[in-house]
Formats: sequence, structure tokens, C-alpha cells
Amino acid sequence: MLERVRVASAKEVWTLLGLYSDNSNLHDWLYRGARSGDAFLFFSTIWWIWRSRNHDLFNIDDSWSASKVVSLIRSSVREFHTIFAMHQSLSPPSLCLHWVPPPVHSVKLNCDASWFAPSGYAGFGCIIRNPDGCWLKGCTGKVEVCSVLFAELYAIWRGLLLAWESGFREVICETDCLEALFLVNQRMLSKDIPEWDLAKHIQEVMNWRVSILLIQRTANSVADCMAKAAASVADIHSNWSQPWSEFQHLIDLDMTLAN
Repeated sequence: MLERVRVASAKEVWTLLGLYSDNSNLHDWLYRGARSGDAFLFFSTIWWIWRSRNHDLFNIDDSWSASKVVSLIRSSVREFHTIFAMHQSLSPPSLCLHWVPPPVHSVKLNCDASWFAPSGYAGFGCIIRNPDGCWLKGCTGKVEVCSVLFAELYAIWRGLLLAWESGFREVICETDCLEALFLVNQRMLSKDIPEWDLAKHIQEVMNWRVSILLIQRTANSVADCMAKAAASVADIHSNWSQPWSEFQHLIDLDMTLAN
């Protein structure tokens, strides 16, 4: 009886997903599934049905319904496509290991965040430089955050606001956070994520001439040090027309490596 219920439940899962087939030839069925438009959905369904059968075997009083299994399958598929899209957005391995000056008539904005989970606060640092590598503007501060991603997004947002308020309209913004880059480049954002509002704010600011690029962490050393320094001070937000003396050697080093 239990085995019949399991078979019926598996059939219901395949039916709910629109994948059910009466074909009794296992080889042909697997071949068609592997060659289908969404092979990951096919094989994810197989895995989750197997997983649900094992769950039900050891949890007789808490069996999974077909709708729950379908929900788990769809969640796995979404995660796969998100990871695949992030992989596709990765820069090539030849990505430069050091800071590179922006083209003429534009500025480069580097942003970074440093999160200390126990405190619940993150420091952020942003630096804007011209094609000669000279400091134009900078800002640092602290913000209460819920995740590393939120901190990285907040740094990008504050940096873009600083660029706008300073009159810069052609901006190359660089971050070493792949997840932040992926999120702000999504056309359709899920409101279920806590960073949704912040990502939308960044997308709105990007309506002018702004491009956000991924860089190696070694190419973001100045913003990284600014963020770490900001995390250890009490200032909520400060704008800087001149660099801190502690950062000048890093700025000089960036230009040395760029040349």
C-alpha cells in the first residue's frame, strides 16, 4: 500500500510539472529528459522525488505532499539558474590585478565595505579618481546592515550618490563583490530579498552614464582600507575632498602599477 502511494505521489509530481509520460522505456525517457529544454528541471525532479521517498520512509507522520516536492524542485531550479547567470557574468581570468585609470572625460569610482557581524555594523569606503589617478572625492561611514551583500550594495549606492552630487556624469563604478554586481544588473528583482529596495535605488541612479564592473580584490585596495578604517570610527558618514594620509601611499602604488 505504501509503495502504491509513493508511486502515485511521484506521478503527481511529474504531472504538476508537466513532465509526465506514459513511456515505459526507461532509456528513451532518460534520453529525452537529458535532451529537453530544461534538463536541470528534469534531473532535479528525479533527485527530489528520491529525496522525498527517503524522507517519508523515516518520517511516516510527516510525509511530504506532491505540492511541497514541486515547490522544492522549482526552488532548486531557480537557484541553479541564478548561479549559472552569475557564472556567465564572471570576468575573464585575464582580469587585471591592479587598478586601471578610466578613459578620458570619465571618472572611476571604487567602492567597498567591511562588515563586522557581531556589531551589526559595516564600514564603507568610496573613492573617485580621474584618468591621472588623482583623488577627486571620497566618502566613508558606517551603516547598520543585515548581510555582507547589503553592505556592498550600500557602498555602491553611497558612491554613486557622491558622484552625482559632485557633478560627475560619466562614471565607471567598480566593485569586487560579484553578487552585488549580479543583483543590480537583474532586470526583474525579487521583492523577497532584503536587499531589494537598495538594489532598486542603485538601478534608478544608473539611468545616467554609469557602468558597474567587477574587479579583483587587489585592484580595490584603497576602497578596502577606507572601509576597514571607517568601521572602527564613530562617524556615520563623512565626505572627503582630500585623501587621508594613511591612504596616499596606496593611491601612489595604484598609479605606479598602472604605468
